[in-house]
Amino acid sequence: MYDYKDLYVIDFSNVNHYLEIHDVIRESLEFPDYYGCNWDAFWDCLTDMICDPVHVQIRGLEVIEQERFGDTAEKCFAF
Repeated sequence: MYDYKDLYVIDFSNVNHYLEIHDVIRESLEFPDYYGCNWDAFWDCLTDMICDPVHVQIRGLEVIEQERFGDTAEKCFAF
């Protein structure tokens, strides 16, 4: 299902809206087209892809830590 990489890079630097966060996640982690753009779907896809350690580099985290995105950063990286 997944073609594993040594490093996945998630870059939130250009995110302006909440749904763009999930678009960036889907593209960066190469989630399937049926990814539901919510935190339950994020967890399901993330746990589907894990067999060996997955290395993820996060860029632009300060963008989604802004008040307008609420607790999105906490939810995204609580795992």
